[in-house]
Amino acid sequence: MHVSSLALAATLLNGVSAWYIMAYNNAKGCNANGLTVYRYYESDVENSCIRFDTLYANVLCEQFERGGQEKTDCTDDPLDPQSIQFYADDSWRCEAWWADDCKGPSDEPFANETHCEDRLDVYKSFSCRRY
Repeated sequence: MHVSSLALAATLLNGVSAWYIMAYNNAKGCNANGLTVYRYYESDVENSCIRFDTLYANVLCEQFERGGQEKTDCTDDPLDPQSIQFYADDSWRCEAWWADDCKGPSDEPFANETHCEDRLDVYKSFSCRRY
């Protein structure tokens, strides 16, 4: 059974966190298929660079395989997402970076919306901050 991304996020988001993201390894447009591995990250961490190959004590991370049919623990294995779905509340802005450690080129920051970013290559990190 495939779980929709929005339904999953609505279920997991606890109302306290300021942002969440879902990162998809092989899915354009944030649309999981049967081969997709994706991770859900949730937190209120500000101005920290979050990498897709690192686990963080203050960031909830859950991993889903086979397009959402199987939930597993997050690992520090690289995910290499091709699309990322962000949600940030009214006072936050999030940005997806093309390189590790939130350096180099990035997609334009966005806020106050659910938003999907696609990339021909892969994303390596992201950050969220208050504005």
